[in-house]
Amino acid sequence: LRVEPDLPPSLLLLGTTAFRLRRHNDARVAFERFIEVAPSELWRTQGLGHALYSLGDYAAARDHYMLVNGVLAGSYEAHRGLGLSLYRLGEYKAAKAALEKAIELRPNSYEPHAWLSEVLFNSDEYEGAMIAAKRAMELDAFDPRAYFTAFRVAAELGQDELATQMETRWRELTDYQAEITAFDNRLLFEPDNVLLHFARMTAHAMRLT
Repeated sequence: LRVEPDLPPSLLLLGTTAFRLRRHNDARVAFERFIEVAPSELWRTQGLGHALYSLGDYAAARDHYMLVNGVLAGSYEAHRGLGLSLYRLGEYKAAKAALEKAIELRPNSYEPHAWLSEVLFNSDEYEGAMIAAKRAMELDAFDPRAYFTAFRVAAELGQDELATQMETRWRELTDYQAEITAFDNRLLFEPDNVLLHFARMTAHAMRLT
């Protein structure tokens, strides 16, 4: 980019790399410049929506995902991102439609099912929320989010035994996840610490039981 500041492939890679490094504002700048110099390739900039969402600018993220969907209707990433942005903005009906489209495009992806269950719960559609949560559990039995939603649904419906089961499992998985994250953070500074690697592996094994 020092040699050719507006080279589109480099701007796109810079935006993607900055996003993966969690430098979300740098990613936003790179993607926006990419769109300026290569407007016909806007369909490649789902990453800008992700950066805006990560920055907490949900309205701007929503608007960008809608632009991407306008030129690339089959983008799973854009529909998923649109659904999350709409959910954060409290637009539950539109969020539901976007997440259902993401599921249609990628039916075996855990994430849109888990988010859909939350959207439906907040829309007081408890049966649908439980169905979506159970499907998320089938796709990833070790992520705590779906169990948390299932716990809340069961509690609302007065299903006390199921609520207790879901709450217990949610708390177990959340504790394991926190432990693994702590090991990940320590390994950033001690990548050659064999004992840390072993402890992390043990935590993963316990999580899978």
